[in-house]
Amino acid sequence: MTYEPMELAMKAGQSFDKSTLIYKGTNENLKDIFNRYNVKDKDVLTVLASSDQALSFFYSGAKTIDTFDRSYLTLYYYYLRKWLILFKNEFYPSYKFLSFTGHGDIDLYRLVCNIKPKSEKEEEAKIFWKKFMEFNQYRANFLFEDRYCEEEKPYTSINQIKAFYDKEITFNMFDISDRVNLNKKYDIIYLSNMLEYKEIEDNRNTVRLNIENLLRDNGIAICTYKIKKKCDLWHRQEIMELTKGSLKLDHEYKHYEPLAGKSVDLVYSYRKRSK
Repeated sequence: MTYEPMELAMKAGQSFDKSTLIYKGTNENLKDIFNRYNVKDKDVLTVLASSDQALSFFYSGAKTIDTFDRSYLTLYYYYLRKWLILFKNEFYPSYKFLSFTGHGDIDLYRLVCNIKPKSEKEEEAKIFWKKFMEFNQYRANFLFEDRYCEEEKPYTSINQIKAFYDKEITFNMFDISDRVNLNKKYDIIYLSNMLEYKEIEDNRNTVRLNIENLLRDNGIAICTYKIKKKCDLWHRQEIMELTKGSLKLDHEYKHYEPLAGKSVDLVYSYRKRSK
């Protein structure tokens, strides 16, 4: 598939489109999660999303990190965050850019214009963001979801992660609810909160096969999300369906917080059984 950044820039952010939304920052407590799982010297496949997950794996000493997402825009966002971190010492875009009102963030536009890309992908990202900002009055409009989330991460300062941008990111565009074919096996797959999506709920057998095929023996798939307590039975059904093959529930951690009164943060993992 060929991606035209100019064409994408003209369409993105014009309406609320779940398939192309970008997460501004993680809505998971990655600091807590990475304290629970040892990722050092592991081969990792992680959803790209806001890039916070990949940066956390880099910081925590993973051996190799491949990323995936169903939206190509997450790769463009990875580069936008790279520029903000390296050249402005800012973790995320400003609220001037994220807001639906005001004059937008002209300084961010100027930063993008002055970027000197080091790869074809970074050049694509520059073309996309420059055109996108010109077309949308230097604002993000409908491009972002959870634009106010900034949960804790393993690292605490920008200087701790700047060096990781010396490495070119490996990105695969696919939907985990479709059949995935990669010629590589992983010790860890990080699915974030993807399993709560309706289309994945409807295709759990395909998701299970993907996890089984992509994991090495004894590898784990880490999942997180927030659900309502009344959905615990649905969660149990999900576990039953995903563990009917070579996967087993390896770890489940519930952290109860007064979020909307009845929310539950779930962190759990599936381990692939040895043959």
